Amino acid sequence: MSNFIKELDVGLHQQYKMERWKNGENGFSNYQKPKVELENSDLFKKPIFRTFKSKYAVPISRLDDYHVAKRYLITRKIPCMNELYFTDVFGLFASDLIPDRYENLKKDDARVLIPFYDIDKKLLAVQGRSISGSELRYITIKVEESYPKIYGLDKINFQDRIYVSEGPFDSMFLPNSVAMAGSDGICDNEFFPVRVRSEVVFVFDNECRNLEIVKKMLKVSADGYSVCVFPKNIKEKDINDMILSGFTQDQVVDIINNNTYSGLKAKLKINKWRRC
Repeated sequence: MSNFIKELDVGLHQQYKMERWKNGENGFSNYQKPKVELENSDLFKKPIFRTFKSKYAVPISRLDDYHVAKRYLITRKIPCMNELYFTDVFGLFASDLIPDRYENLKKDDARVLIPFYDIDKKLLAVQGRSISGSELRYITIKVEESYPKIYGLDKINFQDRIYVSEGPFDSMFLPNSVAMAGSDGICDNEFFPVRVRSEVVFVFDNECRNLEIVKKMLKVSADGYSVCVFPKNIKEKDINDMILSGFTQDQVVDIINNNTYSGLKAKLKINKWRRC
């Protein structure tokens, strides 16, 4: 690869060698990435939001194992059920949580509730996953309109590698992970400082024919993030599907780590993957 790039563009070849040196991939590098202190960053100085509390919501842990919501989560092998809630009147729940903003939502709508907290465990948003056949599978209620919809900020360590999945359920199978509410929560916002982006791994759904996903993968890699490009032998659409098909959580993490790329290598892998 190195010789091939050198033949095409000498300047690009120098950039490629520098990237390999920084990643310790050339066998001679003793380069160590500096630890980044983010705790005092202005990025994480936010107003204090309300905590999660509503008379229209009940913790999943209190439901009978045969309850439709709990059975749904058990069937999908979702971990962290002690962090989730249920409501059968989502419209009432939404208007109770934030009065005068969500009055038009359907009242008798049964949904699993996924709270989004900030690093101080203050509520940012609540996502409702339909279990009643609604056309809108996910509805996200934002407590703070100006803040991006990101799940899992209360559980991550900013000094370690961070995985970013497309949805909260997928992120629950990964260590030190956050999730976008949809595939645009972080990649369309300059959320992570440039100096730490190489340690942030985006794990998009495994849909090579989806032009929007391909576009976002190319964008985040161009912005300095790392990205997982699943190998051809992985046929499952997302992480949850991989778990349901028999992969263990450790196997899923190994597959992601072994297929994570950045910089020019990421672009080459994505362009090859999109033609599968």
